[in-house]
Amino acid sequence: MKRLLPVFVGSLVVVGVALAQENKGGELTDPVEILKKVDAAAKAVKVARYKCTFERIGGGPAQVPKVEGTALIEGWSGGGPKNFLIDATVQQPGSEDKTRITAGGDGNEYFVIDHANKKAYVDIDQAVMGRTGRPATLILFAEFVHETPFSDEINGQKQELRGSKNIEGEDCYEIYVKYSGGQEAIWHFSKKDLLPRARLDIFKSPDGAEVKQQKTVSKLEVDPKLDASAFKFKLPDGYEKIEDFAP
Repeated sequence: MKRLLPVFVGSLVVVGVALAQENKGGELTDPVEILKKVDAAAKAVKVARYKCTFERIGGGPAQVPKVEGTALIEGWSGGGPKNFLIDATVQQPGSEDKTRITAGGDGNEYFVIDHANKKAYVDIDQAVMGRTGRPATLILFAEFVHETPFSDEINGQKQELRGSKNIEGEDCYEIYVKYSGGQEAIWHFSKKDLLPRARLDIFKSPDGAEVKQQKTVSKLEVDPKLDASAFKFKLPDGYEKIEDFAP
């Protein structure tokens, strides 16, 4: 999916080849065919649980926080996962402090828990998360549950297979994509299950500087069995429940 949010270049660069080919090791070499297989693999996912890190890795002073945590997502509704549960630590630019935030929703009720202040904000509107919870959503990897997860990549201006790279212990295809609108990204897809393990977005800031932001996934679980209350709000002991939007 197209969104704004040293690369190893192998000897083989393949752009827009019509049919999939395999090398002697049995690996795919056509980037578009890989993306089509990735799209099919992602469409088969109903639920995903994973760890994720979101960070600025280049392109001038950081203007977004670094976020690390776990996410559980299920289904698709409108502009994002239908059900989600995030438990993350957020480190704002220029600060060494980390703030723990829990956010989630089950399609009917949404919430954000500010652990530092022991307050939980709950409402039927997803906007309840406010600026407090918004940084935590940066680790949502929507492609795992999106209805057309990689159509933008498949139909982009350019696709290149740049080789292989190890991401959190997973041997991955490394594919460069230039989207129809000019934005660029470098994706890493596990050769084992063809699901994404990292996404590096490359775009221009308002002042024209190149910006790079990356999401890295580890400990991915596909379609784990869930309790019926997996996405329900639960008030921690000693916390105050506030039926209003978070600041």
